[in-house]
Amino acid sequence: MANGDFGWLQLQLAFMAGRNAVAELDNNPNVPSDSLLAAQCVNEAYLDCYFPQPWSGNPDPKRPAWALRTFSIVLQAPVTIAGVGVTQGSNLVTGGFTDAQIGSMVSLGSSWYTYAGADTTGAKRFVENVVESTGSYAVTLYNNATPISQAIGEVQAAPTLLGFGELMPMNGRAEEMRWKSILYGDFAPAAGGGSMAGGSVWPGGINYPVGTPEFYRIENAPFIPQPNPLGPTPTPALRSLFIVEPMPDRVYNVQVSGYVIPVELSLSADRPILPGDLCTRVLLPLCREKWATIYKKYTGTNLQGLIHSADGARSILERLGSGQRDQPVRMTNRRC
Repeated sequence: MANGDFGWLQLQLAFMAGRNAVAELDNNPNVPSDSLLAAQCVNEAYLDCYFPQPWSGNPDPKRPAWALRTFSIVLQAPVTIAGVGVTQGSNLVTGGFTDAQIGSMVSLGSSWYTYAGADTTGAKRFVENVVESTGSYAVTLYNNATPISQAIGEVQAAPTLLGFGELMPMNGRAEEMRWKSILYGDFAPAAGGGSMAGGSVWPGGINYPVGTPEFYRIENAPFIPQPNPLGPTPTPALRSLFIVEPMPDRVYNVQVSGYVIPVELSLSADRPILPGDLCTRVLLPLCREKWATIYKKYTGTNLQGLIHSADGARSILERLGSGQRDQPVRMTNRRC
């Protein structure tokens, strides 16, 4: 055990309860154990560092810049998948689809479908029911959707298509459908590329354009339909999708920044990741405050002092949160 790690932080809370070890905390078999509550308090305080809650000094705190991570999304080229089996009127599908392709569009016969992934029974599905005749087909899958790591809580603005520039945001699937139903506008070609956006401009047609991605949106709801959505069947873990339009015609690389969700501490030697390794000087006051306000057996009379100390810790985190002190300003070109 080292100062600042998960075991040490729990021990400090045990000290507040008059115990010399975490194992000495009361463990009534009829109620959640106090030692589990101590671990929960530490993890809640740790999450508050990344996603701060309103407090007396700031009713609307911002997430800190140090919680941002930059990562790469590779948009793959279209692929042909042979031997895809479908049944007319059903969304069940068989064939060589992968989890990395969830949310991507599939051209099958004269129709388009969205690959939803596998349900809890292991059966692969489309979002839509198939209108083509029952049989086996060779399909083209356009990799326009990529699952984002569950460690990313929210994508920051301005994802960049490397070599091209920023992707423009769309609010959701409904807005995407509205734009794609218009024969002119945001999906129109660049100046000189044509007078109107139509089937002869975008491969795949105006409703399913293929080319260099220009727009993006985040799909937060799971695509995977359940056999019994209202029953006890467990829903797969939520995983956001990064979706682009037009659908990529080749391999592209996108640079994205997103706010991370810290991994829950579980082992005694796990050490929280904080700027300046402020586990003992910032995270500990937050843990003490949470423990004193949640642990019903705490009898100390210094609650206001603990809250004041935690507010100071939050203030420190807030000052560290911007990352960059100097901000852009409008400048005049004096040589003009």
